Amino acid sequence: MTRTLLHRFIRRQERTLDAPLHYLREIADSSPAAFFKFALLVPLGTHRRFLPLEAWHVARVAATFAEDCGTCAQIALNLARRDRISPSLLRAVISGNDNALPPPLADINRFVRLLLRRHDDPLLRERLVSHFGRNGFIELGLVIATSRFIPGLKRALGHAQSCALLRFETSLAA
Repeated sequence: MTRTLLHRFIRRQERTLDAPLHYLREIADSSPAAFFKFALLVPLGTHRRFLPLEAWHVARVAATFAEDCGTCAQIALNLARRDRISPSLLRAVISGNDNALPPPLADINRFVRLLLRRHDDPLLRERLVSHFGRNGFIELGLVIATSRFIPGLKRALGHAQSCALLRFETSLAA
């Protein structure tokens, strides 16, 4: 019974996100308890109170794309587009074209790339704190870290094996 309800929930999420979620089915089938514990991460991954919406999505898309060039990246793009983030801005993030981004967003894109290479830049960090405040910067760290989690899990389970042609326009309703 529990697995049936979880599968129904997963199908609804697939329609909402416009992407397949096979890895969630595998988790639900293996252990509903593990699925529910995994679901506790979702609120953390969607937390945003201080960071501007555009900055939050830039961080999410940059971090997700660095870990995945398939379904997870497409979901991040779909959600950004649903929140009316411009396709040209998202293309600049994905392509690493910082010159096409306003300075605070270019700084986020550079910061994500630095973190992925395990490098540090105290001046860049301070500039980000200056742009977004300490609370916004903390949210930036949360969205970057949580955006990398699911692609890593999918890769570990064997569900992230190929890239896809990403769509920057979406039909998702707000």
